[in-house]
Amino acid sequence: MKKVKEKKVKADKFNDEKSKKGQGIIKLGTLILTISIVPLFLSIVIVTAVNVFMTKNNMESQVENTLYVAASNLSTHCSGNRITGGTVDSYNEYLDCLKEQGIEQGIILEGGSGTSSIKNVNDYRVREIEFTKDFVADREAIEAGFFAESVSIDGVDYFGYFMPIITDDKLVAVAFAGKEQAVVNGAITGSMLISLVLAVVSVVLFSIIGVFTGRYIMSSVNAVIRRMDALSNGDLRDLFEAKKDKSQIKEMVSLVNEAEYMQDTLSVTIGKVKNVSSELGVNIAEVTLLSDSSAGKAKQITNAMEELSLAAGGMAENVQNINVQMMEIGNCITDISEVVELLHDNSEGLLKTNDEAREDMNVILANSKKSVDAVSDITEQIRETNYSINEIQKAVEIILSISDQTQLLALNASIEAARAGEAGKGFAVVAGEISSLSVQSAEGAEMIKDLAHTIMKKSQTSVELAEGITTLIESEQKSVLETQKKYQELSDNISQSVTKIRDISDKTDNLTEYKQKVLDNVQDLSAISEENYASCEEVSANVTEIIADVQNINANCERIHIMSSELEDSVEFFHTK
Repeated sequence: MKKVKEKKVKADKFNDEKSKKGQGIIKLGTLILTISIVPLFLSIVIVTAVNVFMTKNNMESQVENTLYVAASNLSTHCSGNRITGGTVDSYNEYLDCLKEQGIEQGIILEGGSGTSSIKNVNDYRVREIEFTKDFVADREAIEAGFFAESVSIDGVDYFGYFMPIITDDKLVAVAFAGKEQAVVNGAITGSMLISLVLAVVSVVLFSIIGVFTGRYIMSSVNAVIRRMDALSNGDLRDLFEAKKDKSQIKEMVSLVNEAEYMQDTLSVTIGKVKNVSSELGVNIAEVTLLSDSSAGKAKQITNAMEELSLAAGGMAENVQNINVQMMEIGNCITDISEVVELLHDNSEGLLKTNDEAREDMNVILANSKKSVDAVSDITEQIRETNYSINEIQKAVEIILSISDQTQLLALNASIEAARAGEAGKGFAVVAGEISSLSVQSAEGAEMIKDLAHTIMKKSQTSVELAEGITTLIESEQKSVLETQKKYQELSDNISQSVTKIRDISDKTDNLTEYKQKVLDNVQDLSAISEENYASCEEVSANVTEIIADVQNINANCERIHIMSSELEDSVEFFHTK
């Protein structure tokens, strides 16, 4: 009885809270009707406005085209005749042929007079038609034809079209076709009223359809609402007949079926929760006993880890001492390595300097060889010059011989010229010139011979000097070769020293590497001991945390036990049977 009262109190409390949350702003049926009618209304308004606009434009365009055709026909009809004020009345019958179609026609003469099919209240034809253009100044515009949106004739406004009447290439009159604006505007207004009536009928018709559709949809929605209301009151029993919830809308059928399925599923789930909540209390009691046992064993582990932590701390101190001693040994090895490295660098520098000196000696030796070759070439050139001078002397001998022969021939010529007397005077002059030229050639040859002899002596002296220079350079080469051999021996000795120093340096480097490996091993051992110490501390801390966690588990088990009871009380709110 007490549980029943508690359930009733909980249900009343839940319903109060549900009512406080509000009932929404708008109903679904109203929303559906609004969504279906408003777009339709806007569409009809837009379509009607577009239709009215297009109808007005089309009718005005149609009027313009009709008046153009009428004015063109009248202009063509009148162009072959001469029109004057006296003959214009002969066209009245033609002007009246379109009155049944509501089209008025007229002929305008220069100066504004003429005739038309329009009659005034006294049944006289109106002869004055509003025309503001001048036949001379505006001839091009008149001949092109034009449409006028407002032409006032006898106090009535017309749509008008003007076309020229040309006879013998002369503008004699203007053809006019017009239609009353009131008639055209009345037709446009009638069309607009028809469109508006159709729009209103469409809105009313579709509004009625929308109301019936919304009610039909809401019948299925109300079925779902009834099931949701039962669920909110904790009633999981199937209290509704399936036939009442049927609908022809596929989505609404799915929604009703899903609500029924949710109700059945929730009923099964709540039943299972009730069973599990009772079993959960028993399991929590067992977990509490196991957590108490685990807490006792964790305390024993904590004591063992404290002893292991003390041993690890002592080991870490010993390793630290070894590490300090190895660092001192490493410093000594580093000092030796620096000295050996300095000695190695100096030896390398000395070897490099010696190699550079040997290279310089090689350059000197090569240059000396080039000098010997150059002196040899000079000597050879001087000898060739001596040979050429000898050839010059031979040529001089030949010139002297030719000079003697020329002198002899000049003498003979002079004798023969003397024998010839007056006839040989000119030949005697030539013989004298040849003799003079022979003497000059002999003198020049003697000068060349003396000069060649002098050059020969100096050339011989140059050859002797060149041979002496060659001897000195060859002696210098021998000294350079001996110096080069000594540099080579010194270079070999230095190379051996550098090799030995490099060996010492390599062994020192190896000793440094071994020292570093020992230091690394000692540091690794120190790190391991520190890690062991830290691990012991961490394990000890973790065990402490585990004990605290076990205690928290006990506390949580108590809270879960209380929550299990509350859960069992909560699911009692639902009625599954």
